[in-house]
Amino acid sequence: MIDLLTLGRVSISRDGQDLTHLAAHKQKIGLLAYLAVEESVSRDRLLGVFWPERDEERARHSRSQALYALKKELGTEFYNVSGDRVELVPGSVTVDVKELEEAANGERWEAVTDLYQGPFLEGVYVPEAPAFDQWLTQTRAWVDRLARRGFVECIRAHCKRGDEAGALALASRWAALEPLEDEAQHALMTLLAKSGDRTAALSHYDKFCERLARELELEPLDATRELVRQIRAGETPKSVLISDAEEDAGAAEDVAPEAPVELPPERDLSDLETLLQEELGPGFTLEEKLWESKVASVYRVREPGLKRFLAIKVFSPALAENARAQIRFEREVQAVASLSHPNIVSLHWAGTLPNGLPYFAMQYVPGRTLADKLQAEEILSVEETRRVMHEMASALALAHRRGVVHRDVQPSNVLLDEEAGRSLLADFGVVRILDTAETQPPRITRTGELLGDPTYSSPELLKGERATDRCDVYSLGIVAFEMLTGRSPYDAESKRDMFTAHIKASPRQVSDFRPDVDAELEKLIAHCLAKDPEHRPKAPDVVRRLEGGAPSPTPPPDTGQQSLLTKLVKRRVPHVLAVFAPAGFLIVELVGQLEHIELVPPAVHRLTLVTYLVGLPGAAIAAWYHGEVGPQKSRRLEWGLYGILAAIWLVACGLVLF
Repeated sequence: MIDLLTLGRVSISRDGQDLTHLAAHKQKIGLLAYLAVEESVSRDRLLGVFWPERDEERARHSRSQALYALKKELGTEFYNVSGDRVELVPGSVTVDVKELEEAANGERWEAVTDLYQGPFLEGVYVPEAPAFDQWLTQTRAWVDRLARRGFVECIRAHCKRGDEAGALALASRWAALEPLEDEAQHALMTLLAKSGDRTAALSHYDKFCERLARELELEPLDATRELVRQIRAGETPKSVLISDAEEDAGAAEDVAPEAPVELPPERDLSDLETLLQEELGPGFTLEEKLWESKVASVYRVREPGLKRFLAIKVFSPALAENARAQIRFEREVQAVASLSHPNIVSLHWAGTLPNGLPYFAMQYVPGRTLADKLQAEEILSVEETRRVMHEMASALALAHRRGVVHRDVQPSNVLLDEEAGRSLLADFGVVRILDTAETQPPRITRTGELLGDPTYSSPELLKGERATDRCDVYSLGIVAFEMLTGRSPYDAESKRDMFTAHIKASPRQVSDFRPDVDAELEKLIAHCLAKDPEHRPKAPDVVRRLEGGAPSPTPPPDTGQQSLLTKLVKRRVPHVLAVFAPAGFLIVELVGQLEHIELVPPAVHRLTLVTYLVGLPGAAIAAWYHGEVGPQKSRRLEWGLYGILAAIWLVACGLVLF
């Protein structure tokens, strides 16, 4: 019999004998725990979860070797292969997390609290296996919900029996196991205060604040502050334990998902606009939905009292279903709210709709995104690229000082306030918030399909490693390269190729596509794209190099002409004239021949010549205003020039005819 303990300190034993050496092998422990929890899984699924980076033949070989080695070290036949499935032999492996599940299903809450010794598979990490990390995160959140329900139910039971000492001891253990869990700290402080030891309750609050600031650089929640205010005022603190309504809803949440890697089903959002309008109240007017994705919907809201617009972002139901994700969401919102910077979209407040969907209100930025601008204009000037890169680096520098890593720097998250002439970085923290809900780092499934867009992801994120501030710098380098060249630094035709290129390929040089870019800027972008995070500059270094780097190279004497020529080529004026000029000339010559054989009068030939001569600048004007890639709008100056040409044509025609 194999006994696997996954809650708190991981350990494994066979017939009572510890297998310490095996517990040190994280991938083997992860594989055994995965099979023990899932009980039956397809062989292809194992490939996608544990060996997504390898080709199919090597992955199958690795799977066979890993299962054989695990069976040999355990000394027992703990699994069977039946067709395409790997199945756990019934009774061969006991795992505490399954015992905890059975206890919760039977509402044996004391057994749940006894079994819970800490987070599921704490410290276990399988490199280059993002799907395993997703399964681990979701399973850990499910276990946390069961443990939380167990502690709440047991504390309530002790309180109902009048056993305050038992309730206090249980709350102390819960708070020790979950030192950053707000509800656990609330329960302990409430019970300490009710027992008459308000000093201990306030002392515990001080320690909690210190740890929160040290480990997360955050302040306590408003609910925690209100509880402490009640304790200091000598009031009887209100219970923060589970309410009767939550008890009824809780039973449905405590059922383990059959396949934790799969996303939970979405709720019906047909009345989302009504719920949002009710939540905001009569002081706000919901105007329109700006956009919608699988993870969120964003609405434009008018606030007449302050004569301004707001953007309200409502998150996916998948986030609301996960208690741990909601706590992380509130923490992330609190962190981002402290990022006051002219190039960061400011966050005003956060809340929760009646159906449980969290939302937050943020600054509304009129205009378009950098992605829209690149789609319309293809490339940006060196000056504008420097400005946007400088503003994004400055915003990231502040965020990194506050311990916030964006992890999703890309053109669609850069908003352009064209009226103010500045760019703003949006969606801070969203990727991290949604790790336990819907989105995950880009990964390859068991069939080789890549989920997520790896275009702007750093090599370490694609390999499933921990995100650091250098991930954002790498993504900024990709965005800068794209602004200058209109393309990625890697020549990849598919997401799989892009995934591999980020990890193994060398980026192309900016000067291969834009010879006019100065060497210092090109060198900076190349440094941002270094494979090793330690070789990349930090965001403040990027700011300093853009502000006071090497002086620009001395421009050649005809810089102005070169600049005009570049603009003409970009707007395709030479291309249009190269077609219009010879075609018009041939038409004039054809009419001249017809005049020569007296098929048309001489006036027709002269009118054709006048039309051709006036048409040349007209074609050039049309190309200047409409020749770029993407849609362009007509301007008043354009129509004014057309009017002038029309007047010239009329005068010339009058002179020719009369």
